Amino acid sequence: MTLAIAGAVAVAGPAAAAEWKCYTYQAAPASPVNAGLKKMAEKLKEITNGEVNMTCNVGGSLPIDANSIAPAISDGVLDFGSSSTVSGYVPLASVGILPGMFSSNADYDENGWPFLKPMIEAEFDKRNIKVFGVYHYPPQVILGSKKAPPLNSFSDLKGRTIRVSNPEVAELAKAIGAIPVTLPTPDVSAALQRGTVEYVVTAYAAGGRLWRDFFGSGTQDAVYVTVSYILMNKDRWESLTSEQQSQFQEFVDETRKWIISSQEEDNSVAMNEFQEKDGWVISPANPDSLAQIREIMSPVWDQWAKERGPEAEDILQKLKAHLGHK
Repeated sequence: MTLAIAGAVAVAGPAAAAEWKCYTYQAAPASPVNAGLKKMAEKLKEITNGEVNMTCNVGGSLPIDANSIAPAISDGVLDFGSSSTVSGYVPLASVGILPGMFSSNADYDENGWPFLKPMIEAEFDKRNIKVFGVYHYPPQVILGSKKAPPLNSFSDLKGRTIRVSNPEVAELAKAIGAIPVTLPTPDVSAALQRGTVEYVVTAYAAGGRLWRDFFGSGTQDAVYVTVSYILMNKDRWESLTSEQQSQFQEFVDETRKWIISSQEEDNSVAMNEFQEKDGWVISPANPDSLAQIREIMSPVWDQWAKERGPEAEDILQKLKAHLGHK
């Protein structure tokens, strides 16, 4: 008797997709940052024909703090993501966020990034990380709690507590006599409510929206330019074909610009909304504020470089000359 055996010849199925993990510090799911990263993940899946499936996680959803995102990408714990707090991990990169160094996001993009890009890419490359580019938040101004008086000048901050998000802004706070406070995002609302933090350096469309109920005033003078880096583990990057790399880089360039413009458009809307609906006191812009910050920060810039060694001193002097700073 002859037996017919069904399925005697096995047919190989499609290979399982590589599962990549993406992460950022931004906790708001609907933010342009998270929306942009999700678009990048979808594009990566498209250009690899489904061979890479990247899952994006919002800030706080993984047991990785903001300072640890870049190291986690370096180690392959994360495959892709964005990070803004890299001062401790890539010290030279923080030259771009020194208060007063750049007047605006546009100033950084036009005069800063083209100059700093080769150095920053090389520094991340040493750490097994590919840099795709940067994006910014809207102007970082000072918002005051309902319990604190509105600011008319930086001198009003003397003796006052102010939440800062990086060591560079903390140095500015100390130089003007304020008391810098470093707190993770989830703890800020409670600190504002208790009065242990009186002011916060943030943007109207960022912390302004997040802690809206606790603020009562704001300024319009930018303190510094934020810089967030879009990063990928270098081994993952090199696993892509040259065509895939080119397509993905092009898409990231387009999307990071969308992240910037989306947030900047919302910033003016948010400021007007807080002033008109919530009764916030918004101080008029001071045309001398940038010059004041630069005067205060000039010796701090030099000290920043001295603490980081000859390479930092060389970079700072070249950047200052490039920008026309004394």
